[in-house]
Amino acid sequence: GYAGYRVPLLRAGTELYEAKPDPEFLKQPKQKTKTHFGSSSRSSLHSKVYVFDRNKVFVGSLNLDPRSVDINTELGILFENQEFAGQLGGWWDTQIKGLAYQLKLEINDSGHGGETAATATLLWLEHLENQIKTYDVEPHTGFWRRFGITFLGILPIEHQL
Repeated sequence: GYAGYRVPLLRAGTELYEAKPDPEFLKQPKQKTKTHFGSSSRSSLHSKVYVFDRNKVFVGSLNLDPRSVDINTELGILFENQEFAGQLGGWWDTQIKGLAYQLKLEINDSGHGGETAATATLLWLEHLENQIKTYDVEPHTGFWRRFGITFLGILPIEHQL
């Protein structure tokens, strides 16, 4: 649901990370079972942790949007504890690159008739021990999954996501 916001968020200076699937799950053979469109145990994590300014920590399933607040029956807890928030933020800084793909923009400048137009390519960076592996499509997704996400992105259903 947030795929269309990746580039604007990165352009605004936000750091984005997307969780990697469990390596043991990737080793398992794919099972041919009936599932709902777009569902995947690879993306079943629903709980969230937000650290705000190394001062407050929110843990729960609630999304930070009006629909979740007004309609959904989700919950969370807010800790106003600078020490806890600092420890969690410190853990994040040291561990996140091993647990998630870092999203970056590659800016491509091209001149047209004296004007410069900048286009951006979205990249996923996988930080390995001695190297950084770069993907220009979302890792561990096939053509049909990417097609389905793109198709759903053009439908006027954002308020339902």
